Amino acid sequence: MENRPTKRRRGPIVVTGLILLCLTAFSLTVWNYTRTHPFANEAVIISATQVKADFPNRSNLQKGQRAVISISDNETKGGTVIEISETGRALIQMDSDTSAPAGTTVHVNIDGTVGTQRPK
Repeated sequence: MENRPTKRRRGPIVVTGLILLCLTAFSLTVWNYTRTHPFANEAVIISATQVKADFPNRSNLQKGQRAVISISDNETKGGTVIEISETGRALIQMDSDTSAPAGTTVHVNIDGTVGTQRPK
């Protein structure tokens, strides 16, 4: 009598486990990024060197944090948070002047990978 090896059907279990692992890792990466890099709900240029941005109340904003200000598709400036209100409104000092007029809507996010700095 011949002994036939039994078939192992663990392939689908391994694939399902790997897919769940990848989905969990992706979800945690997105969660961590949104926690350390908050995006402003709305932001407006108020002078050639300053931007006013409204962040969600749950944002962990601190004075001295670095911000990335996207003014247009081809103009991006760096800045530093200099004031924060209790409602999540931040005043950001840009590193250099912009040619965009006051009242221009911009996109702002906080760079959580850089520690706090003193405003220039």
